[in-house]
Amino acid sequence: MNTHQSLPSLASVYNRRRKSEPTLAERRYKAAFSCRDLRCLASLVCLLLFPPLLLVAASPKNATPPVSATVVYPTTAKVLRGGTCELLLRAISPDGYDVEFIIITESGPRSGSLSVQKRISKSSVSYTYTHNGKKGIFEDSLRFKAKSGPHKAWGYANITITIEKPPPRFESDVSSLDFGSVFVGKNATKTIHIKNVGGGLLRGQLKVSAPWSLASTGEISLSEGERKKILVTFAPLSSDTQRGSLVFDSGTKPFPEIALQGVGQSRFEAPDKAAFEERVGASELRIPIKNRTAEPLPLEVRCPSPLKAPDAITLQPDSTGELSLKLPACPFAEKSVFVTVSDEAATHKIRVSLPPPPSRLEWVIEGEKQLGIKSPGRVEPFSAKLHNTGSATANAVLRVEGEGIALAPNQPANLTIAAGESMTVNATWNLPHTPGQFEVSLVAETDGLPPVKTTWEANVQLPPVMPTPTPNPTPNPGASPSPTPKVYGPAESA
Repeated sequence: MNTHQSLPSLASVYNRRRKSEPTLAERRYKAAFSCRDLRCLASLVCLLLFPPLLLVAASPKNATPPVSATVVYPTTAKVLRGGTCELLLRAISPDGYDVEFIIITESGPRSGSLSVQKRISKSSVSYTYTHNGKKGIFEDSLRFKAKSGPHKAWGYANITITIEKPPPRFESDVSSLDFGSVFVGKNATKTIHIKNVGGGLLRGQLKVSAPWSLASTGEISLSEGERKKILVTFAPLSSDTQRGSLVFDSGTKPFPEIALQGVGQSRFEAPDKAAFEERVGASELRIPIKNRTAEPLPLEVRCPSPLKAPDAITLQPDSTGELSLKLPACPFAEKSVFVTVSDEAATHKIRVSLPPPPSRLEWVIEGEKQLGIKSPGRVEPFSAKLHNTGSATANAVLRVEGEGIALAPNQPANLTIAAGESMTVNATWNLPHTPGQFEVSLVAETDGLPPVKTTWEANVQLPPVMPTPTPNPTPNPGASPSPTPKVYGPAESA
């Protein structure tokens, strides 16, 4: 039998047999698959009936739970060029641990610096970022990591800082200007420098009020970093301390202000108060006035009643003159008056206290002031009352005027009369021995008032001469009687 011919037959027999009977491998595979199906079915039943027990049974005894990363939030902030801002770093801490934050950018910020870390809460910290002020860079960035406890991995996030150009900002080289003392009518000028220390274009207007003024219109337009000189002038209007402010009005409040101060000084120096002597009858007061300038200074004087003063005086350069006030003898009720002294620019008032006002005296005549016709050499007594009409005690001195009049022997010449009271004054008049019309007066003098007097008049005449009686002649029958002549005295006319 040929071997080559029998091989196909054996193979075909084997194949037929293989198809009809499973091999050992196939039997083992089917057995394994049936066991796996049974195990899956058993697991499904356990999962439905006892889910916790199944999970515990399915977990390996020494398995390590997976580690998740800490949740970290990215940080963004804005800062003005050259300014500062706060960077707040935040993360989630589910287990209550303090989150640890670390800046991991080795070189730090490119355009600024960071402060030390400041703890805000368990899950947040902050840094202060300070920009270095350099231009041309508009963003800075950092990277940091955070970890919230031993069971968490590091989480990573970025910090982004936007650098903005600052707005325009006004700045002056001074905060206040003091002009010192300036004569009224003169002026003083000082210089300040202003600058735009921000970005962009600074627009606005400088404003002042009298007595200050600006040399220019005050319109301001400054680009970034630009500087400008401003002239401020002080021209005082009165002699006192004056305050004001230079305001930059840019339309955005609050407006920057520069305090201004100056003292207006009069070109002359005079006291605020002056006073007469405290006595009745004081009649003159001299007030010193100083010329502070190096030029002759004319001054105008206005003086109310009852005082008298010159209308104007001239003070010599850098010297002190006097203003003379006179109080004439007259009644007055004022206790004080204001005397005004002025030059072309300033006015100064001096309050002048007057002396005690005098008490006015009046004569009250008892009887007739016209004595009529009187004989020569006759002594005529008469009296009058001196009445004080004022509100204070009056001291009076009596004197007489005229031929033959004298105070009575018991009449004192010095009288003190209380306010509202009267005193009787007695006098005698020895009439002249020659005929004529005569008058005499009593005069009372008191301080601060002109003398007051009262006058009497008399017509002194010789008495008429009576004719010597003569015996009557025997009448001649038939003859008419002759007329008798009339004799006139020296004071009579025919």
